[in-house]
Amino acid sequence: MKEERSQKQKRLSHNSQILRVLLTARNSRKMTQQELAVRSGINQANISKIENGVYNPSLAIIIRLADAMDMDLHLQLVPRNGQSF
Repeated sequence: MKEERSQKQKRLSHNSQILRVLLTARNSRKMTQQELAVRSGINQANISKIENGVYNPSLAIIIRLADAMDMDLHLQLVPRNGQSF
């Protein structure tokens, strides 16, 4: 039960990091949600839901948002506890 709670907390932490990065990126581009919606083809209401943590976007949606902001998406898998590949 404790491990399950820990996994849930990690997922929430990862989700909040993604939301924070998307919002920071949009703000750094000085784009409104509506401008991002037009450029990405994603409804403005859904962008709002993503930024407010109501909707968990798929990787495909995150890539579309990054493209619309003229940004690249970089993912990194990092071994835990000093393990190597």
